[in-house]
Amino acid sequence: MKNWKKKLLHISLFLLLLTAALYRPSNEDFNKWLSTNFNVVCHGPDCYHKEMSETNIPIVQTGSFEKSGYLFFSTIQRNFETSEGKHVIIKVIGIYGRFIPIVEENTQYL
Repeated sequence: MKNWKKKLLHISLFLLLLTAALYRPSNEDFNKWLSTNFNVVCHGPDCYHKEMSETNIPIVQTGSFEKSGYLFFSTIQRNFETSEGKHVIIKVIGIYGRFIPIVEENTQYL
């Protein structure tokens, strides 16, 4: 009976880790998340803030860091400077196709 429970536990852990590796979000997924949550659209280094009134306000991406060498998750950080000179930092961990914010500094300026 104990041997059966151990096998089930090992198989469950293996499947959990396998799905984490398969569903690790990419940089493109982060750009979609950024657009959905903060209305910031980035195409390469060029970024802008989408407004309700059809006008796009350019913002400067001052820094970008992506660590995707991890097997089960990725970390992404973006630094922006708004047209008013305010610095915004967004850092997330991506796992299972979702992003968990770690640092959201000055996001009220976006």
